[in-house]
Amino acid sequence: MSSIAVRSVLILAAMAVLLAIASLIVGLFVYRDAKKRGMPALRWALIAAFFPALMGFIIYLLTRLPRKDLSYTGRETGLYAVFATLIIIPCILLFLSDSLIRQRDSGLRIRQRGNEALTINEYCERVDVQTAEKVRAWFENLPTVNDMPFPPSGMLRYDSEYRGEPRQYYLAALPYSGRSPLVSVDVDTELFASCIKIEAIHTEFQNDSEYTLFSFSVAGGTPDKIKVKVGLDDHPSEITVVDYNPTTLYIVPDYSKADPNDETLFLPERLSVSNCEVKKTSGGHQFSPVGSVVIEDRSKVFEILKTIDSAETIDTWSAIDSSNEQDYNEAFIITAEYRIRPGFVMHEDMVSFCVRLDTETGECIIDERFAARFDHYSKTSVAFMDRLRALFDD
Repeated sequence: MSSIAVRSVLILAAMAVLLAIASLIVGLFVYRDAKKRGMPALRWALIAAFFPALMGFIIYLLTRLPRKDLSYTGRETGLYAVFATLIIIPCILLFLSDSLIRQRDSGLRIRQRGNEALTINEYCERVDVQTAEKVRAWFENLPTVNDMPFPPSGMLRYDSEYRGEPRQYYLAALPYSGRSPLVSVDVDTELFASCIKIEAIHTEFQNDSEYTLFSFSVAGGTPDKIKVKVGLDDHPSEITVVDYNPTTLYIVPDYSKADPNDETLFLPERLSVSNCEVKKTSGGHQFSPVGSVVIEDRSKVFEILKTIDSAETIDTWSAIDSSNEQDYNEAFIITAEYRIRPGFVMHEDMVSFCVRLDTETGECIIDERFAARFDHYSKTSVAFMDRLRALFDD
């Protein structure tokens, strides 16, 4: 069980204990008070303790009889203590609920191309002609911003899958956002629903449209809802499911299931492997490249990617703990550039994998890092390390 799941269970257990304590305190007070007033104590105690929303306790206070003790001064110290308890415990429950919501892991992960918002003309220059025609036809049917106070944000969604995990690719048309330099997509923390939150700055209209387009994708499941805020205003989202990728993000195939003889198979424009010396530091590990090779043979590129995609997925937190605690002095960095961008050390069209040996298990750990896709940890046999070493022996 992950650390987040353990904390969630502990918080829920603490909340249950606090509710039980509050019911017990109310029940004990009503039992003792009812006996002093000649009322059926056990019956009223059960009603007060177990009726929802304190309705039983409120009914008891409104219907209880006068006390039979003639020396009674009218001071309700016990009642004051109950009221104080019923104020303090809900405050604690609210705090715990907020903590639970904030740490809830919905499993959703976001990928986006920076904060890039595009006009329809800029978008059409980035994609193929068929996709541009379909998106432009949809775009031109969006309502104008003057048709309603809060025009909806239009969304196209393409459903895909990678390593057996569902993924959705979204193209969002955001009203009033213009060429906003600050568009963010994040997972919103809600207790009973997974939610994606999109926020953009309200700007002036562009000359060619009242909406601008923004691409992002979601891994790890389908969000229950999507919330859009432009400036201070919330806008409803209207999602249309399509059978093509409408975004400017590329879709990488699962190479473990791909046909190597398919000439149209989407492979990186460049795949390079770096051999690194590794030194352990207080903050983790420091990598120093000592050699690098570019793999030009299409079949070798496919085999390396197939090995990575065929590797067994492992728990992310275990992989991180292992990488920080293990002493290893050798690693390989495999960098796949799906679109070569000269002059950029890192960019959104590349993904890197760190390959290292787990000295305890003898397994090869693959850590997807600097990811233009999504974080992923997996393991395979040590033969993969031997194959990478052989690249530098040629």
